[in-house]
Amino acid sequence: GFGKSTTAAALHESGYTLFTDDILSVRLGGPAPEAFPGFSQLKLWPSAVQAIFPDGDDEAGRSEVKQTRRVASAYTGDPLPVGAIFVIGVGDLGVEPVAGQVALLEILRNSYASRFVGTEGTPPAHFDRCVQLVKNVPVYRLTRMPGLSSLPDIVDLVVTTVRGDGRESA
Repeated sequence: GFGKSTTAAALHESGYTLFTDDILSVRLGGPAPEAFPGFSQLKLWPSAVQAIFPDGDDEAGRSEVKQTRRVASAYTGDPLPVGAIFVIGVGDLGVEPVAGQVALLEILRNSYASRFVGTEGTPPAHFDRCVQLVKNVPVYRLTRMPGLSSLPDIVDLVVTTVRGDGRESA
């Protein structure tokens, strides 16, 4: 509910390949963490569909359920290195690095596996993998304003952050 799929859709519509929407599988243990692709589809609220996709269905805004939108993907299916992780919050538009224990807590809180942990706590192996991920991949907190009007600014902010100096490929 913080805009992960909407941000992914805005990046896709800006010319970037969709790698995944909901779940990202990461392999550790090699020279760098690698991510495996998910499905070439997005689950979006109707207002996001209308705001992002110029060919959106005019009836979409009347629905109150998320819509699945398949997207064209130029992705080959091979794993890619994980270059950065963004956690999304609501506030003034901005991005800041998150490191150490705070980054680890964000990764644990946002990992899909945490939904299945139960009351006993996080399994040690999952905790260790999250520690390894945080040690090898920069983590950023992206804050966005409520609504959809700042989507172009969010895309620019994410791309600029990933590129670093603004000259490399995202």
